[in-house]
Amino acid sequence: LGDGEVVVRDGVLGPEFVRGCAAAVRGLDGSVFAPFGTGRRDEPGPSVSERLRGDHCAWFDERGALDSGPSGWQQSGDQIARLQPRLPELAELFANFDAIRLELNEACFLSLNSLDCQLARYPADGVSGYPRHVDALRTRGSVAESGSRRRVITCIVYLNEGWAVEHGGELRIWGAADMAGTIVDGVGVMAPPRCDIVPALGRLVLFSSVAVPHAVLPSCAQRHAATAWFC
Repeated sequence: LGDGEVVVRDGVLGPEFVRGCAAAVRGLDGSVFAPFGTGRRDEPGPSVSERLRGDHCAWFDERGALDSGPSGWQQSGDQIARLQPRLPELAELFANFDAIRLELNEACFLSLNSLDCQLARYPADGVSGYPRHVDALRTRGSVAESGSRRRVITCIVYLNEGWAVEHGGELRIWGAADMAGTIVDGVGVMAPPRCDIVPALGRLVLFSSVAVPHAVLPSCAQRHAATAWFC
C-alpha cells in the first residue's frame, strides 16, 4: 500500500450482509444526501462544487446515523445538516471498517487511530463522475504540527447489486508517479491509467490516500459506494 499498490478483494464482508446493506442504502431518500465540495470532514468546508464532483454524500457513524453536513462545515438552506434515523446495516459496516483498520495496524505496522465513513450516490445520468485526484496531500509537517487528522488509507466497499460492465462507473487508477503527467512538445499529457475497477457488489478496494491518483467514471445506473478514510 505504501508503494502505491491497490488491493482489491471480493466477498470479504459476506454476500448476505452486503446485499442487505445495498438494499438499505438504495432505499434511502435523496434528501439524506447533499452535494459535496472539496475538503476535509474536520476542517471548515468550502462552497459546494458540483462541477468537480458529481455525487451526493452523507457521513455515517458507529451508530449507523447519517448526517449530510459534517460538523464544522458551512452550509445553508436545504443543505443544512440533517440527522437521519439510524440504519443497523451502516452500524455493522462501520464496525467492519474499524476491524479492517485494526488489522492494517497489526499487519502493516501502522498507527491508524480513527476513521471517517461516507456514503456516496452517483446519479444514472452518464455524465456525473469525479475527475482524477488524490484523497490527501503530502505535507512536510507531522499530523500533530498540522493540527488535524490526515487521511492515510482509503477503503471502499461497493454497494451495487446486479452491476454490469456496461453500466460504467469504474474506479480508474493511475500509478503513484503519474499524478503530474509528462510534457510533450510543451503540452501537458496525462499518463495512461493502470486499471479500471468495476464497482461490483461487495468489492473492497484499499489504497494509499496520498499515493494513488484515481477518478470515478460516469455511470448509466445509480451507483453507491461506502468509503472509510483511516487516519
